[in-house]
Amino acid sequence: MYTRKISLLFMLFAAAIIMVAGCKKDSVKVNTVNDTSVEQSSILAEQTFNDIGNYSVSAMSAGKSMMSPDAGCLQVSFDLTALPYKLVLDFGATNCKCEDGLYRRGKIIVSCAGAFGDSLTTLTTTFENFYVSDNEINGTRSLKNKGHNAAGHLNWDVAVDGSIVLAAGGGTIYYQASHNSEMTEGEYTPAFSDNVFSVSGSASGTAVTGQAFASQITTPLISKLSCAYFVSGVVEITPATGAVRILNCGNGECDNIATITVNGVPITFILP
Repeated sequence: MYTRKISLLFMLFAAAIIMVAGCKKDSVKVNTVNDTSVEQSSILAEQTFNDIGNYSVSAMSAGKSMMSPDAGCLQVSFDLTALPYKLVLDFGATNCKCEDGLYRRGKIIVSCAGAFGDSLTTLTTTFENFYVSDNEINGTRSLKNKGHNAAGHLNWDVAVDGSIVLAAGGGTIYYQASHNSEMTEGEYTPAFSDNVFSVSGSASGTAVTGQAFASQITTPLISKLSCAYFVSGVVEITPATGAVRILNCGNGECDNIATITVNGVPITFILP
């Protein structure tokens, strides 16, 4: 066995939450409400599920220490007494301000009906009254452990079927994804800040206005646990009607800048 900074059990649990995301941004200046809603819905869904994954990985390794000093609300627990085994990340019943500035409450639950370390083992993530910035997160996602690939990297096939009920009656976003998540750096080091993931695949969903959209990762999205945003990668977002959007998440730097190209016109955004 290789020496790893955490057990394979912890790695699988952490990876089980990882969800794929694009970059949050303001609306592209387009002509219709539907076009704008598709763009916003797609990116918000991707970013929200990615944040859940990154936050959960940090919580697995650092627990309460990754919270803001005045938070202290996260409880991490395992139930290995019977099948299905469970990991529970409990943020409490009231909003808790986390280190990234977002408020969370409720539970993230990961369950497994077999041996965690076995190749092809499937883990399932669900949510119990879980909110991020008062947006309610629902749905399920399954992850299949693929072991190490030809490059020697741990990787997982991930299927997501989720939704986000926006705060203040803002509507509901429906989101489905099929991705492969590959850990390209950090598996054999003691630190967690050097963990890097590469994500490929596709997604689809329905915006708050009811218009469908689809997205395809054309250049793998690169996520570093040390950064709140994807540092690089390109996603093509196609609404049911309207122009295709090309989302470019950057050149590898950890910053809050993303670019959307619509009808050949690039637009730069400062991310919140």
